[in-house]
Amino acid sequence: MMQAIELKSMNPDAQQLWRAPRWALALLLALLLALLPIAVFSFGWALMVPVVALLVLDLNPERRGLASSLQMFIGASANFGHWYHHSSVT
Repeated sequence: MMQAIELKSMNPDAQQLWRAPRWALALLLALLLALLPIAVFSFGWALMVPVVALLVLDLNPERRGLASSLQMFIGASANFGHWYHHSSVT
C-alpha cells in the first residue's frame, strides 16, 4: 500500500485551494493541456485564412468576383452540410 506523503514545507492553507479530489485536478490539467494546442492552432488559422484568401483572389484579378462568389458558395455549402449532418432533419 502507498502511504500518504506529508509535506512539511507546504503552505498550511494549500489544502483549502483545491477541495475536490486530486484526480479531478489531474483530469482538469490533462483536458487543458489537450485543448490548448487546438486553441492555438485555431487562432492561427483564423489569422491566416483571410490573408491567403486575398492572395488567391489576386492570382486572377479580372475574375476576382467569380472567385469570391465561388469561395463563398463552397463555404456556405460546407456549413450547410455540417448543419444538415448534425441536425434532427435526417
